[in-house]
Amino acid sequence: MNNVKLKDLCEIIKGIEPGSESYSNDGISFLRVSDLKTNGSNALKTSANKLVTISKNDIIMSLDGTPGIVSTGLEGAISGGLRVFKPKNDKLYDRYLYWYLQSPNIQEVIARNSTGAIIKHAGKSVNHMTINLLNLNDQIKIAHKLDLIEESINILEKIKNEYKNLIYAKFKDLFEIDFSNSACYSRLIDICDFIDYRGKTPTKTNSGIPLITAKNVKEDYFSTDPQEYISEEEFSVRMTRGIPEYGDVLFTTEAPLANVCIMPNINSKFSVGQRIITLKCKNNITNQYLKYALLNNQTKQEIYKKSTGSTVKGIKSKFLKEIKIPIPNIDKQIRFNDFANIIEKEIMTIDNSLSSLNSLLNNEINLL
Repeated sequence: MNNVKLKDLCEIIKGIEPGSESYSNDGISFLRVSDLKTNGSNALKTSANKLVTISKNDIIMSLDGTPGIVSTGLEGAISGGLRVFKPKNDKLYDRYLYWYLQSPNIQEVIARNSTGAIIKHAGKSVNHMTINLLNLNDQIKIAHKLDLIEESINILEKIKNEYKNLIYAKFKDLFEIDFSNSACYSRLIDICDFIDYRGKTPTKTNSGIPLITAKNVKEDYFSTDPQEYISEEEFSVRMTRGIPEYGDVLFTTEAPLANVCIMPNINSKFSVGQRIITLKCKNNITNQYLKYALLNNQTKQEIYKKSTGSTVKGIKSKFLKEIKIPIPNIDKQIRFNDFANIIEKEIMTIDNSLSSLNSLLNNEINLL
């Protein structure tokens, strides 16, 4: 293995903080650490003169806040929490560098050299970073393989988002008129049974009965990660307020507030953790309609109006019960339910492929 210090192969340039007084509606994009997670879509603008700028081909990495995030394809100015890595010569292929910065070798160096209890700082880690410098053809071959996997992931993510947009468009087409008719609104407590296990902290085990937590409830879908468990004995003692089932609607009450999904069939009984309320639909409402009605912007605004907390927003059960949504004709709801179920099966197939591709990508990165 030919380990070479990255500083000998790359120019590593730290970004500059221009100061909030330079933020404006015009100027160039000012990229901070948080913008790497959103592909720069929410980046501020700056009109400052003294800046470190990057082009779309440049590779940047966060070394403050959340150290270790690697990105490319962005352009603008970078903050002091970011570094741009520029190969000094053709001994180092830029796409190989992009992937190698995500490898355990580099990420472990960053972790070992990070300081700060709350806000992490890892600027000094660049002095300890090394790279396995293969011959150029091997670098190109490895990077090309990883690029192809990433491209496949991006294509599937795009198709998945298009499928999701179909459901939201269908919901709007069918129910927009109902949301404008205040006469057909009902409180959640009148159309759902509430199962609430907040205030009962579960004792987790390495195996046993699946424990569904707020981390599993994303905005409009269920995530199998993380997988947590409680014992059979705790399940028997704990689950006294009602038994959640496949098809119930799960709602997060805080951290984050108002994520909603339908509980999938996991072929097992399960428990729910704190920060989740389970909603069981009564006869006049379907689960898919309830899910997307809660995700509707108009409903979300009402939920946030009744929330409390300055840093972490949350809503109490008694206030959630009073939230009102329209109750359309049941036949129309069933039509939407059938449509959403068909599309979500396609999305589930894509998710399975994405899971396999992401595992393959991570395995390949771990081999670098």
